[in-house]
Amino acid sequence: MNNRPLTAVSDHPDDLSTLTPVSILTGCVASSFPPDVLVRADGYRSSWRAVQWMANQFWKRWKREYLLLLQQRPKWLQPFRNLWAGDIVLMVEEDSKRGSWPKAIVTATFPDSDDVVRRVRVKTVASTYVRDVRKLCLLEASD
Repeated sequence: MNNRPLTAVSDHPDDLSTLTPVSILTGCVASSFPPDVLVRADGYRSSWRAVQWMANQFWKRWKREYLLLLQQRPKWLQPFRNLWAGDIVLMVEEDSKRGSWPKAIVTATFPDSDDVVRRVRVKTVASTYVRDVRKLCLLEASD
């Protein structure tokens, strides 16, 4: 929950780092340790595994219940905002680890014959993808 992006750190189009509540608390922008990696020094205690199980349950419920509230899905008859170039989005990937969905910038849009954007080209830190807008969650709109 503390890694939820609040806003972009810089105005540079290639910089995908975002300001989060945990970065305000810790003073650093990027998290240094993945949340679901067990360290050998932990001794694999049952309490640590129980905490990880609860964290995984929280993550599953967050994806299933809270994330859907962030991305409103209006009916087809109501107008809604298309994604534009420069928007910062969260790429929904079902098989990714907890808390590690990549952030991306929309670089190009592909509207259909009704001028409704169905697919976009997004740029992440690692690569460029063409994605369906149903698998993207708008975090910050460009001006």
